[in-house]
Amino acid sequence: MRSEASKALALKEWHADETFVRFLAENGKNFRNIYLAGGEPAVILKQKNFLHQLLQFIEPNTVDLVVNTNGTQLIADLEALLQTFKCINIVLSVDGVGSVNEYIRYPSKWTVIEENIQEMESLKDKYSNLKLCVTITVQIYNVFKITEIFER
Repeated sequence: MRSEASKALALKEWHADETFVRFLAENGKNFRNIYLAGGEPAVILKQKNFLHQLLQFIEPNTVDLVVNTNGTQLIADLEALLQTFKCINIVLSVDGVGSVNEYIRYPSKWTVIEENIQEMESLKDKYSNLKLCVTITVQIYNVFKITEIFER
């Protein structure tokens, strides 16, 4: 069954593939970790819909959800998800501060990212099951400014 589910994942419409949905229905109660990455989970409607579809197959209060995001948009229904999942780890992929990040991740706007980070920080104060971390890809465009990320 796993090989069939793996084939379904390779499909463009993997989230709606009958084999993959059947795999979720049969195995979802055993899931303990779910990791959403690739594309932009906070923006791509298919990923948002998939997450809500997934809730019918899992026991979310036993699942750690990890979401990798560039921070340009808040995760839809984040507060409701915080009340549902055991733990939510948001991994912010940020490559610089201000104009450095805007150059590397065009057309992002640093002020928007900063506002979204502040909103997530305020939720973190309210929900102990929210964890935030930052990942950085060191490259020629940010190597001399990388410490600014840590100073924020």
